[in-house]
Amino acid sequence: MDSLVRLLFRRSGGYVGFLTDGCFFDMNGRYLGWYEPSGRVWKRDGTFLGHLFEEHYVLRPLNFSPPVRQTPKVPPVTPEPPPAPHNRPPLWLPPAWIDALDSIGRRPEWSDLIGAWENSEGRLLLRADEHFVWSVGGGKRQSGRWTYRGNILLTPDAEEGQDHSTVVYQIVEFERDILTLRWMTTLDHILPLTLHRVVCAAAGG
Repeated sequence: MDSLVRLLFRRSGGYVGFLTDGCFFDMNGRYLGWYEPSGRVWKRDGTFLGHLFEEHYVLRPLNFSPPVRQTPKVPPVTPEPPPAPHNRPPLWLPPAWIDALDSIGRRPEWSDLIGAWENSEGRLLLRADEHFVWSVGGGKRQSGRWTYRGNILLTPDAEEGQDHSTVVYQIVEFERDILTLRWMTTLDHILPLTLHRVVCAAAGG
């Protein structure tokens, strides 16, 4: 792979990040995935993101069968990000293609989070009345209140004789139906938690 730095933009013109040495980083140098000489760009979890288009965009066909998920790569050393460029004029999209970078780096709205999210280990329900239910393996279940203030704050119902304690999750990534969270703790070895939406947002949960 070459060391040329390619700046990436949304079709609307906003700066997203850059490609260099075969890797894809956001504007702050956070590793997001990798790319191939063929122009295919992959997310860090191994899922297909899109095709490099005109050197500065990543597009994806509207209706297609995505390639087989790849084995994630070891994240590289964080590089020094290039200076943020000015926004570009909006890009005309070819018919039947979408901007694969449209939601990269965006923070969700409160309403975007409402619904059920799950992975192989459990299921998190965020209801519109700001109650949550977290079910994990073995039939274990935790419920309480949730709020969203840039981070997701979960305050489980206290058991008898215990105080309420709020657990704070930082949103690492949000892409419509994928939510990646990191528990805000001083223990750096705790891995991010990636959840996939399984139920559309509902007024009452």
